[in-house]
Amino acid sequence: FQRTIRYHSPQRVLEDIGTCIRNNIRNFFFCDPNFTFDKKRTMEIMDGIIKKRWEINIWCETRVDLVDIDMLAKMAKGGVKWIAYGLESADKKVLKAINKKIDLEQFRKIVKMTQDLGIEAEVFTIYGLPKQTYGSACQTLEFIKDLKVKMRGNSQGQQLSLYFGTDIYDNPEKFGIHIINKQRPLFLSPAATFETEYMNRQDISGIRRRCELESFLDTVEADKVNLNELENYVMTCYSIDYFYPQPNLLKIVF
Repeated sequence: FQRTIRYHSPQRVLEDIGTCIRNNIRNFFFCDPNFTFDKKRTMEIMDGIIKKRWEINIWCETRVDLVDIDMLAKMAKGGVKWIAYGLESADKKVLKAINKKIDLEQFRKIVKMTQDLGIEAEVFTIYGLPKQTYGSACQTLEFIKDLKVKMRGNSQGQQLSLYFGTDIYDNPEKFGIHIINKQRPLFLSPAATFETEYMNRQDISGIRRRCELESFLDTVEADKVNLNELENYVMTCYSIDYFYPQPNLLKIVF
């Protein structure tokens, strides 16, 4: 497709939303990683929603370099309640290794701007990346916490997936990745099936467990004592080595 982006027109999007509303659907997910790439189109969609006075809830995702204060303010008025931004890592060496051109200070600024407008910010992160150490993965988790972003749901953190046909799958050694169990489909495996130059399987599993714990704590803190979440977490942590020293756990749950 020669690296082009093709969109439905604002009119088409508004027509589709209208059809959903007439069928009592008011929650919308715009699963487009670059939803705000075309600012004019995004603003037209939001203006249409505002003009029709639709009471709806919108989740969308985009990049911090594709929004500004005017767009975010319009999105807040248009029913956007959540925006997910892709960070991947807060370690500059890791960002360089994966060619992710992110300014961390700009990221902080945009997330705060989003939150100040009453929109909940979510942050996508990945662990097991090239050049990433256990320490830098923990650094990313602390970065998220400093942003006052709840580390649950989309913000929990995900293990790197090796998709077929990608350079990192076809040439893992170039990225310092050693595949332990090459199976199909590899990307559906929930366990650590590879190691890197800087993280072994135990390191990767340890980060996954910490992400699960942080997600559990944030969920319980938000919902107070949610027994379903407690049951889910305990079921996930089937091994005693999942329980790292965490005094806040007892404080929040009990």
